[in-house]
Amino acid sequence: GVAEMGGRLVLLPTSVPNGMISPPSARAFAPGAESPLSAAPSRSASPYGHSRPGPSSSSPAGGSESIQVVVRVRPLSHDERARGDVECVYCADDGCTVQWMDEGHARGSRGVMDRSHGLTTLRSLTVDACLAGSVQAPVFQAARAGNLLMDALSGYSVTIFAYGQTGSGKTFTMTGPDSIDYGREAAAASLDDGPHGLIPRVLSDLFELTAHGREHAGVTVSASYLEIYNEQLNDLLNPASVNLQLRHEARLGPFVQNLLQVECESLGDAMAVLAEGTRNRKVSSHQLNKDSSRSHCLMTLHLKDANTGCTGRISLVDLAGSERLKDSCSEGAMASETGHINRSLFALGNVISSLSDARRRQGHIPYRDSKLTKLLMDSLGGDGRTLMLACVSPSLHMLEETANTLLFASRAKNIQNRPTVQVDAQGLQLQQLQASMRALQEENADLGRRLAAASAAPRGFSSEHAARPSEPSPESAAPASDEAPGAVVAVESAAPFAAAWAGTSSSRGDAGRGAGIGGGAGG
Repeated sequence: GVAEMGGRLVLLPTSVPNGMISPPSARAFAPGAESPLSAAPSRSASPYGHSRPGPSSSSPAGGSESIQVVVRVRPLSHDERARGDVECVYCADDGCTVQWMDEGHARGSRGVMDRSHGLTTLRSLTVDACLAGSVQAPVFQAARAGNLLMDALSGYSVTIFAYGQTGSGKTFTMTGPDSIDYGREAAAASLDDGPHGLIPRVLSDLFELTAHGREHAGVTVSASYLEIYNEQLNDLLNPASVNLQLRHEARLGPFVQNLLQVECESLGDAMAVLAEGTRNRKVSSHQLNKDSSRSHCLMTLHLKDANTGCTGRISLVDLAGSERLKDSCSEGAMASETGHINRSLFALGNVISSLSDARRRQGHIPYRDSKLTKLLMDSLGGDGRTLMLACVSPSLHMLEETANTLLFASRAKNIQNRPTVQVDAQGLQLQQLQASMRALQEENADLGRRLAAASAAPRGFSSEHAARPSEPSPESAAPASDEAPGAVVAVESAAPFAAAWAGTSSSRGDAGRGAGIGGGAGG
């Protein structure tokens, strides 16, 4: 409900899950100002909402759907706790609403709530899922990654990308802590309760489906791993292959020329690809993050179903975090890296702003402003299914960057995609022609067997007629002289006629020869 208190409109309080700082007793905003909740996207059309069984069932074929957004609030770090930072971001009990303190109010109060009146200003955003903490398994469930995986196996192009400021937990969410060994020997380890990130969990589920599901038995998997470092495309599976060229083809869309793709026959192969790419990506340390990613990384799984011709794809994107030089204190090469990272993220923000505005999306969309936006062209306003993981810090010290990330997520949620099943038409036609050729070969082989069996039987002899008495049949009893020369004798079957003639040939030898039947002068 809404009540008036001290000349301000007040919304009734919202509870916060246990283990977090207690929320204010009410949320207030100035009269005439737009309520934060009024601008929140509706969940009724969300394919990943809790009331929906999955993405495929919520959108009609050829229809449009919005990009899905999941917000993850990491815990306060050790340094933030030592500094005495206050939490200012909360996840509501409904699991879909994220709340944060208004920046102007928080700056004025320095993070101290007005206990005398029990009021502070909170802003809210409704997303598809919101979760806090460091446990990894709920992220996979909240993102409905299993449904997205099934979509990719059905021929859709799926993209999951993590966005947020530096140090907000993007890489931890996507791959897990640096201490994990993703080599072949670790592939058999259980991922259910471990600290593994979203990518290894997707790989585990993918090969579980292809190994034990009959409907996906014909699916082949290949993987590639690249990074965008200072606006250069580098192959993380082949470190010597740098500054690759980005091409565009009408049928394939944007692709990286000469990018290595590794065939993965097992989970161990895919984990080895992840380990190699993670080891080769560029990471540095600065004031805000001791393991800061200095490049955008994209791991792509290419799925091809030999039975249906569908070619699905899963792009798992770990974006480098935005940062400010005055806070990170980066210098030299790291300052240049920061500039490239911020420019590409700025281009991504421009694309999302254009696509989220109903008026601007009909005009020019600046995909070509960066290589990152070119590669994500199908994922943003295109024919794929997209999930955004917005990672934020709860610290009041990072409130401004957190507010920018949540604004970015709000705009992304208004983007409409038109998911389309990708089919390799040429490959499917080739498979159909090969199937037709095999069917014709089998038919020819069967006809050959039947002809061989027929040629092996005695000519003009049938066991059915061999048992009959040697009496002429009514057709053969007529005198040969009654038949006009050159007349055609109509019989139902050649075999009875031959057998009957064989039985009467001895008594009609002279007449037969005189009539020209059986050879000799008459013949």
